[in-house]
Parts: sequence; structure tokens; C-alpha cells
Amino acid sequence: MTSSSDSKRLFDYAGRAFAFLFGIGVAIGILELYLRTFPPWPPVQIVRNKITRAEGAEIAGAGTLRMQNGVPIWGTDKLNHRDCARQHPERQRVLFFGDSITRGSGIDDAEVFTVLLEQRLNMLRPDPGFCVMNFAQPGFGFDQSYAIAQTEIPRQHAVLVFWQFWDQTRAYAMLGDDEAYARMETYDLHADGFPYPRPAAYLPNSVNRWLFLHLRTYEYLTLATGAGRPPAADLMGTFVRERLAKLLALLRSERSRAVFYMATPLDKSFAESAVDPQLRGWSDAIFSAAREAGIETFRLQDAFRERDYLSLRLDSCCHFNAAGHRALADVFERTVLKHLDSAASW
Repeated sequence: MTSSSDSKRLFDYAGRAFAFLFGIGVAIGILELYLRTFPPWPPVQIVRNKITRAEGAEIAGAGTLRMQNGVPIWGTDKLNHRDCARQHPERQRVLFFGDSITRGSGIDDAEVFTVLLEQRLNMLRPDPGFCVMNFAQPGFGFDQSYAIAQTEIPRQHAVLVFWQFWDQTRAYAMLGDDEAYARMETYDLHADGFPYPRPAAYLPNSVNRWLFLHLRTYEYLTLATGAGRPPAADLMGTFVRERLAKLLALLRSERSRAVFYMATPLDKSFAESAVDPQLRGWSDAIFSAAREAGIETFRLQDAFRERDYLSLRLDSCCHFNAAGHRALADVFERTVLKHLDSAASW
């Protein structure tokens, strides 16, 4: 009698445990489906193969994630105009490097300022003409732009190289074969380089890695709770000494004329941004090293100081609408012509 009662109780406990685990599995499955169908704003920038989650937005068809010069890169070739350079070797090349601010976000490719700039320059000076080559991509950090520049600056022999700065200190780490994640240096990491959620700090590395790569629920939990390291001291100074120095050396070795420009936030007027001490400190650190190397520098907020920022912005972050890109084309047209006229007077 007792044995039968114990068996029934054990069976009842097993049934409840199964129901509990089944319920958890269903809940995780539903949450997993939701996260894959309606991905939330990521705690960090994530680049997935063929889909880029960059600057808070998922961009389909952004190109295959791949390695170049030891760095993960991505993006399409729509605006780099390599075909122009191949078909018209006599034309002068003007190169642009940067992120989605220079690549153009939320507007048609035909409205991007580098496309407009090429059209204007070819109308003004058709002989020998120009190829304006835009190598910027959404979410790019300095390392991504530099990886491409290492190949394209020596190859193209450009008359002028423009380099956009915004959040250039962000770096990406490849985790697995198909994903790159920004700012892993701010996370506590296992020996294999993978972050882990604090509640699961003692999971074996192999289990943590599998869960992170295969479950979006676990990935999001990790990225939302795993950050624990403070930013490195003298982050900007380190960037200038170690990473910017590489670009300056490349430009010097190729004898490339260059212009560095700082993008501007668009959540306040250009006049307010022009005197913002934090923004000024950011640009001063970079521009001081650039000017020592003989490189021209300017900030977009200074170039647009008298303009209405609301009429030029696409969003409150930093992206320009079609009218803003026409205004950018004005700025860069004047800059290119000034440099060409200066070079001709040598």
C-alpha cells in the first residue's frame, strides 16, 4: 500500500517537473521566436552575416560579413564606384571613408552626397573627370575603414582622401563564424573570448559559447547584463597614438592628400554643437595630430553653423536627409576644388 502511494507521489512529482520544464521550454521558444522576428534595440552593435544590426537598426542586404586585412568588414559595393575607376582610368579619384553618416541612411543611393558630388565635379571639370568612391558602410568603426583603406588608398592613387570621424573608437570582435560584436572590451569574458551573463558566470565555456551562438534569448541576456569593465583610461589618447597613427603613416607613405571631418549630432542646433565642450574635446584630440601631419580638418557643425538643423536632419542622431546630403555636396565640392586649385598652383 505504501509502495503504491510512494510510486503515485513520485509519478505526480515527475509529471509536475515535466510540466514545469515543458512550460519553460515553450516560454523560451516563444521569446526566441519573438526576438528573431522583432529584434529589440541591441545593447551593442551586432553584425550578422548578410544582416547588419548597426546603430540600432537592422539593415537587410548589407553584404556578407567577411575578413579583410585581419578585420571583420561588411557592406555592399553600390557606392564605391570601382567600375568608374576601371572604365575611366584617366579620371581623378576622390575617396571617402566613414560609417552610415557618409554612406547615407534612409535615402535613395542617388541622393547620397558622394553621388551628387561626382556629378557636379564632372560637370564643372569634365577633363579628365572624376570618380568619387564611397567606401563607408553602416556601423563601421575606424578598424573597418582602415582595413579597406590599406588596399584602396595604394590602389586608387586618389587626388584627395576624405575621412569621417564619429564613434571611431568602437572595435568589433568575431564570435563564431557569422557574427561580429562591438565593445567586447567592456565585458567580462571567458578565456575563449565570449561574454557571459552574470547569473551564469560558472557555466562551462563550451556551454556558454553554444548558448550564446544559438539562442538569441541567451545572447540578449548576456549583452544586457554582462558588461562589467570600466572604459579604458585615456581612451582617446590611446586611439590617437596607436590607431590613428597607422592611418597617418599610410597617408604619408602614399603621399596622399587628405581631409579629416568630424560628423555632428543632430539633436540640437549646429551653433550649440559647435561650442559643446565634449564634442570639441573629441575633435581636438584627433585634429591636433592631423594638423601636425599637414592634414586639413573641419567639423560639419562649423560648416553648417548658420543652417537650420531640423531642415537637414533625417533623425536626431547624426544622419542627414536628402536636403542635408545636397548641403553636404556643397561643402565637399568647395573643398575638393580648393585642394585641386591649390595643387595646380604648386
